[in-house]
Amino acid sequence: MSDQKRASNFSSAEIDKLLLIVETKKCIMECKKTDRVSVDMKEKCWDEISLRFNAEFGTGRSKKVLKDKYSNLKKSLKKTKSEVRKSLYTTGGGPASSHTYSPSDEHLMRIAHDTQTSGRGSQYDGGHTMEDVHANSGEDFENEVVTEEGIVEVLEDCEDKEDVNVNWNKYTPSMLKSAKSAKLAPNLRQSSKSSWDDLAETKKIRAEKDLEMRIKEHDMNVRREEEGRPQRLLEHEQRMRHAEEEHQIRMKILKTDLQEKQLRLQSPKNDLEQL
Repeated sequence: MSDQKRASNFSSAEIDKLLLIVETKKCIMECKKTDRVSVDMKEKCWDEISLRFNAEFGTGRSKKVLKDKYSNLKKSLKKTKSEVRKSLYTTGGGPASSHTYSPSDEHLMRIAHDTQTSGRGSQYDGGHTMEDVHANSGEDFENEVVTEEGIVEVLEDCEDKEDVNVNWNKYTPSMLKSAKSAKLAPNLRQSSKSSWDDLAETKKIRAEKDLEMRIKEHDMNVRREEEGRPQRLLEHEQRMRHAEEEHQIRMKILKTDLQEKQLRLQSPKNDLEQL
């Protein structure tokens, strides 16, 4: 069992105060965008709402508790609207069921868009045309934008938002341009090269150094080749001269041996002739 004590229920004054504070931030709180910037803005708004709420009541309710309470209020209002809609089509006689909205429900209906709490009417039921559905639903379809994912986003009527009611039938290209958000605009002064750029730059410098070293080595070898050529020619001439002298000496030796053999062969003949 947890030792944490259960917090007291929200009083009607606390609920009214919560809705009043949220209403001042409804342009941000009811935005359906889920990007990083929008989420951060909503978290900051909830921090501010929590500070203002606890400054007045001193109950110490956390941001999570206030967010859950606001979400539960919207769920309760949606359920009440569903019961009211269901009672309109109930048959079988008997007294009509009476469903009334509380002051907090009416206040919440002014904050949240009608499509969030009651849904959108079916355009394929009851033989109604699109004009009838739009006229009977009481919803502002001009402020709805369908994204690429098929999600319907509602542009609330806020002082901070401009060009919501622009007549785009007579637009110009300049009207489509809008300044980039300061958080999305790149800071060129503080931008640094990525690790991949650093790696590519390092490889480029290394390749240039390797090429320079190879060129220097080739030039050095060519220089050595040119400087050693006269010496090699002299050594070659000396080797050729020595080889020629060696050849002549061997030829003289061979001639001497041949003469000796001839003399040896002639001496026995002379001895036989004398006999």
